[in-house]
Amino acid sequence: RTRLENRPRIFPIPGIDWKINKRLSFRTAQGGTLSWQIDDKRKWIADFTAGYESRSFRLDDGGPVPDGVVDERRIPVTASLRYGPNPGMFARVFAGAAFAQKLEFLDADGDRVETLDADSTLIAGVSGSIRF
Repeated sequence: RTRLENRPRIFPIPGIDWKINKRLSFRTAQGGTLSWQIDDKRKWIADFTAGYESRSFRLDDGGPVPDGVVDERRIPVTASLRYGPNPGMFARVFAGAAFAQKLEFLDADGDRVETLDADSTLIAGVSGSIRF
């Protein structure tokens, strides 16, 4: 993936899609996800996902670190419940938290100005999909 004014970061992660048993599976896609098929018709599925995120943001020139960059690293962990009445439609609710959040502020020359360990934050939402 590309990064602000840096060389791209490449970190190969093997794609795993393991059906542990009839109802339980594990896959790696944007982290690791353990899924449990609640009913026999595959309409209800519960997921537990954990991953690692690293992002960089450019700061504006009028702030406390003009033209600087903030690097954010965190470990999001979520649990979700998904309902799909048919293969072309689903609705999902999820909740969790982002742990081990670290913010590193760099000045315009790339020198570290400050590093902060942020408190855990809530992650929650609703999503859905309809295919025609």
